[in-house]
Amino acid sequence: MTQVSQVEPTEQDALDEARSSGERAEVVTQRQEDSLLYANPDGTFTQEFTAGPQRVRQGDEWVPVDATLERRADGSVGPRAATVELAFSGGGELRW
Repeated sequence: MTQVSQVEPTEQDALDEARSSGERAEVVTQRQEDSLLYANPDGTFTQEFTAGPQRVRQGDEWVPVDATLERRADGSVGPRAATVELAFSGGGELRW
């Protein structure tokens, strides 16, 4: 049985793809919360920045920032995908 490994493209891979397709190709290994790097068909690179984070790392995946609050298994409440760990109390008993 042959195993196929999923390797993210390097700068050279992205340049090769851009040159062969005639369109820019993302250098996935350089992806950040607030920037993306592209290889251009002419052999140059373009880096795009945003004013704030657009994506966050969750495990091995990049996911869009999502401030939607959800209840977690431990009873706390927090955003689905944030750049920092954040949790609010799930509540408690009110005693007078």
